Amino acid sequence: MAYLLFSFIRACLLDSTKDVTTDSISQSTNPALRICCIGVGYVSGSTCAIIASKCPDILITVVDVSAERIAAWKSDALPIFEPGLDEIVRKIRNRNLFFSTDT
Repeated sequence: MAYLLFSFIRACLLDSTKDVTTDSISQSTNPALRICCIGVGYVSGSTCAIIASKCPDILITVVDVSAERIAAWKSDALPIFEPGLDEIVRKIRNRNLFFSTDT
């Protein structure tokens, strides 16, 4: 199962024709795949943002017990700096990338 999930995500990421735009994100209640990432840190937050931006059919929820960390990722000033990451997160947040303390 993990191999199939990895293969699916890898195919999405390698397909350079896919990229999230406002029009391409479906508000479907039945996405192709749902991913929940537990813990929002330097690696997980940016990784989930890139997966969500390249795979608009995947709904990604990042959860953490720290309300402060979640609030930082929900704000306009991200807690980390990666070139272009803030623009990517702004485009996809609350579309197919969600941050929550509801574990």
